[in-house]
Amino acid sequence: MKNKNMDYTAIITKTKSGRYIAQCKELPAALTQGNTEEEALENLQDAIDLILETEKEEKEKVSKGNKFIQRKIAIL
Repeated sequence: MKNKNMDYTAIITKTKSGRYIAQCKELPAALTQGNTEEEALENLQDAIDLILETEKEEKEKVSKGNKFIQRKIAIL
C-alpha cells in the first residue's frame, strides 16, 4: 500500500557507530534503521505502509458485521 496522498515527517539521527535511525513524527511506532540515510528512509516508508495497512485491516475487522458509533472527543 503506497500512501501518496499523505505527507509524513521523518526524523533521522546518525548514531556514533555510523548507522541511521529513522522515525516518523506522526506515527511514532514507525521506527527503523539503516546503514545509510537512504536505506533508513526506505525502511521507514515500509514501516509506515505496514502500520497503515494493519490499522486499515483492524478497522475493517471491527466494523464488519458490527454496528458502532464513532464520535470525536476532546481530552482536557
